[in-house]
Amino acid sequence: MTINLIRSRVSGEALDGQIIIDGQFICCTAENAMSRIPAGKYEIHPIKCRQHARKVPMLFAWPLEGTEVEDFVNDRCGNCHRRGYVSGNAVMPHYCPMITTGNGIHGRNDGSIIVGNYICPGCLKNSRKSYDILSERIRKAVSRGYIVFLNIIEK
Repeated sequence: MTINLIRSRVSGEALDGQIIIDGQFICCTAENAMSRIPAGKYEIHPIKCRQHARKVPMLFAWPLEGTEVEDFVNDRCGNCHRRGYVSGNAVMPHYCPMITTGNGIHGRNDGSIIVGNYICPGCLKNSRKSYDILSERIRKAVSRGYIVFLNIIEK
């Protein structure tokens, strides 16, 4: 399964886009333009994040450079510790590209892609609803044995 993220507008710090799967619009995205992930093709794996204490779609450069995903995650997540309270707007303690929830990009420098419905540059609403729909599609595709890719396209 290939998920296309089409980046359409840069407005100051905000980088807005849309997620499209099989020609169908799924949701809007917001990223911090200063810490954005470079355009290209990434493999998505639902990995249990120690910070959020749930599985989140994490992005990995494709192809993986001879490293198993589990080894790479153990190296990447080794310094993360569970916080007592983590909201949808929680910022990761280090650069950790993933698809996540939130309502704005300000203060985020962790490379995450926030999903939801567009309000204004860099701000989204209904983030949890959009995230649940997208993560469920990713989870089902992975459970059926498909490899999920995120193709980031600069417009």
